[in-house]
Amino acid sequence: MLLVSLALAGQGGAPRAVTWDDLLNALTDLDWLTTVPEPGERCLQFSSYDRASLKGRSDPKDWFANDDADQFLREEKAGERSEWVLAETEGAGAVVRVWSANPKGELRFYLDGAKEPSWAIPFQDLCGGKKAPFVEPLAGVRARGWNCHVPIPFARSLKLTCTERGFYYHVNVRFFPKGTAVPTFTPALLESPALARAAERLRQGFRLTSTPGLEVNRAEDNVLEPRFSYVHRTEGSGVFRMIQLQIAADDQRDALRATRLSIWFDDVPEPMVDAPVGDFFGTAPDWTPYRAYPMEVREGGQGAVCWFPMPFEKSAYLRLLNEGQRSLRYSLVTAIERSEAKPPPLRFHAKWRGQRDVATEPRSDWSVMNGHGPGRFVGCALSIRNPVRGWWGEGDEHAWVDSEPFPSTFGTGTEDYFGYAWCSPKLFQSAFHSQSRCDGPGNRGFTSVNRFQIADSIPFRQHLKFELELWHWVPCLVDLATTAWWYAVPDAKDAAPPLPAAAERLARPLPPLQSLHEGAIEGERLLERARVTGGKLETQDMSGFGVGWSLEEQLWWTKAKPGDRLELPIEVAAAGTWRIRAQLTRARDYAIVRFELDGEPLGAPLDLFGGKVAPTGDLELETRELAAGTHTLAIVIEGANPKAVPSHMVGVDYVRLAK
Repeated sequence: MLLVSLALAGQGGAPRAVTWDDLLNALTDLDWLTTVPEPGERCLQFSSYDRASLKGRSDPKDWFANDDADQFLREEKAGERSEWVLAETEGAGAVVRVWSANPKGELRFYLDGAKEPSWAIPFQDLCGGKKAPFVEPLAGVRARGWNCHVPIPFARSLKLTCTERGFYYHVNVRFFPKGTAVPTFTPALLESPALARAAERLRQGFRLTSTPGLEVNRAEDNVLEPRFSYVHRTEGSGVFRMIQLQIAADDQRDALRATRLSIWFDDVPEPMVDAPVGDFFGTAPDWTPYRAYPMEVREGGQGAVCWFPMPFEKSAYLRLLNEGQRSLRYSLVTAIERSEAKPPPLRFHAKWRGQRDVATEPRSDWSVMNGHGPGRFVGCALSIRNPVRGWWGEGDEHAWVDSEPFPSTFGTGTEDYFGYAWCSPKLFQSAFHSQSRCDGPGNRGFTSVNRFQIADSIPFRQHLKFELELWHWVPCLVDLATTAWWYAVPDAKDAAPPLPAAAERLARPLPPLQSLHEGAIEGERLLERARVTGGKLETQDMSGFGVGWSLEEQLWWTKAKPGDRLELPIEVAAAGTWRIRAQLTRARDYAIVRFELDGEPLGAPLDLFGGKVAPTGDLELETRELAAGTHTLAIVIEGANPKAVPSHMVGVDYVRLAK
């Protein structure tokens, strides 16, 4: 076990040593997370973040800069050949995570001062999950994010380059204390049985066994009334090996937020775990099933399980408190391993922070964890209620370790931190991360994501602040909640705010999307019946461009030319005098158009050129006497504004008839 090898390293003047097996065990042996970080132990991230952020927080324009691709340490030329440097550092360590949204080219690892590549591999082969031994769950593409967790060790130095450019990337590097002997990577290590065993262990996950000294406490199918709690206290030393919980209630969503899990270790006055039970297990506001290595939520209402080890020396006090308005039923099973040995020094922490109606403008930094050490940050979960389809997670992650003046982890986007890409709504699960919920359409509704940092956990000696930028495409109000997991010494303090009252924690449903005007004929709903003489017709999600479009979509006409026609069927319910109104879209590559109704000119031509993508507003085209029945509204492309990019596009948000 890595816990043992590191604990013995350096005793009695013996040289420190970390083996290839130790590096693989760091993926699967969670016990090593309970050891105190030694001086010189670090984990930092190289990434393609926008270098404008280096100017600091003094100017929000720079701090929240978003040109996060194609940024490298430098370009190196050797004759006609160029390579771009992703990461470069000295010391003994290992690359423990590689991620990209769009990998390309060949990665070249220059290890321990080598002038020629020590090892090279196509970027997509490393992270694609299809080329052995870089296969699931050690590597793979998840919701368009390319990931690899196979360690690449080096003894003295690392330089990592790529033969192509133009991509997003993260490279997480773990460093060992000075004097640690680390094997330099060779391709032969990939053939070791230990690598296959690590992959299999991650696939199988944990199972409760009849380990000697294992105490299992069961509180099954019990009723928990409002304002009452279940308490389990144990004296002496031990390690929680499992916490398994099931909740059944008339409104389970409310119950998962209103029921509070708190755990005290070693009689420390403040709880080290304090979170709504649903969020504690990594998905919210409902328990949507997923399976990761340290936690899982099981299918079919079979509850949730936490496998993070939770050592204690004197006592452990676990409380399940119903702060809601209704009774619920619960089953709670805990497994404690007893041993004569002194328990590991770090204690498990989990804290929740949530807030309603968080404004997305101006952009801000959301604090996930702010605590003192020594300790290790091991991941977090995020749940968001997003009222629009637009992407909410353009913001980067920051990890400030001890007294560093600039974050040693600075990311490229929230979805990138959680291991996927391109704001994909696709659900996925893997050993170290998941997206268990994304309601849609687009990214509207509730989304729930998590990431577990095991081999790439972040050690800190004095202090760690972890935050996520709130960087939304659309000015709006969101409900945001995060749960952070970390280890720290028993007397460590954190700045987690107190949990708000249960009523303020409950997840609020989203109102249904509404048309801007009652009776509006939505352009996107005419797609199947509309006809064009040239070009392509489709629907377009407009939520990424701001607010103002009815139902956040439009009918989008592209690849057309002057003279082409778009014909829309318009139903008139009753004969009479009708004001014919419409809302279209303006942009720098949109056309000048004219309108016809049943073959007769309608209103004046309309120039759809604009400096930015924006709705035209509710325009009156003309007032007409109309018979009941189906009429044909035609939009004809006449040309383009001299200032426009001549693509002649047209977007129809809605047409409406008003008496």
